Amino acid sequence: MLIAGGDVMLSNWVMEYMDEGGVEYPFANIRSLLEGADVRFCNLEMPIGTSSEQHRAEKKYTFSLPPRYREAVKYGLFDIVSLANNHMLDYGAPLADSTLAYLQALDIQSVGYGGNRESASDPVILDRGLRVGFFAYSMTFPIEFWATDSTAGTAYPDMTHFPVKIREIEPAVDFTVVSFHWGAENSDSTSRFRPSCHRCRGGFNPRTSSPHLAGPGSL
Repeated sequence: MLIAGGDVMLSNWVMEYMDEGGVEYPFANIRSLLEGADVRFCNLEMPIGTSSEQHRAEKKYTFSLPPRYREAVKYGLFDIVSLANNHMLDYGAPLADSTLAYLQALDIQSVGYGGNRESASDPVILDRGLRVGFFAYSMTFPIEFWATDSTAGTAYPDMTHFPVKIREIEPAVDFTVVSFHWGAENSDSTSRFRPSCHRCRGGFNPRTSSPHLAGPGSL
């Protein structure tokens, strides 16, 4: 069984609850559900590391998780997380890169962020008896967070590139999951991008995050 969660944001006011209830607090009530899954996946909506105002993005809301709370992600039992979202570079590439290091130390795979456009869109394959391929893309602003050929950032799914990447790994996997971070916050409207994704899906399962509401899904 695959459990695909939505946006997981553990910083800001959530840290106050962890100070009182421990790093187990955010997932304590669903731990038994998570334990029953073969693969657990979510969108990690903040970088992990010591933030610096020098690298802070000029935007209304910025998130970062100090390293002392990092075990909260591990307690969620996540096997793999998406870093393709509109907060991963809130404090620049240095904190996004530190997130990769912390996740690796926690034995958690990540997808959707990299040192350039190509590496950001590389898949991760997990083998749980069946081989599952994961991709993650962000279609949320700011555009400056999207990786380019020469700059680090999140993966953006241009319609000529990402279907090719998906087809390339088809022989190596039994299932493919593609995560899109899209949609207007607090809107339950279906993204205008969904029809395009279904036209090129070629057997993959799209799952979405970002609006912060339950809405139409296809997983």
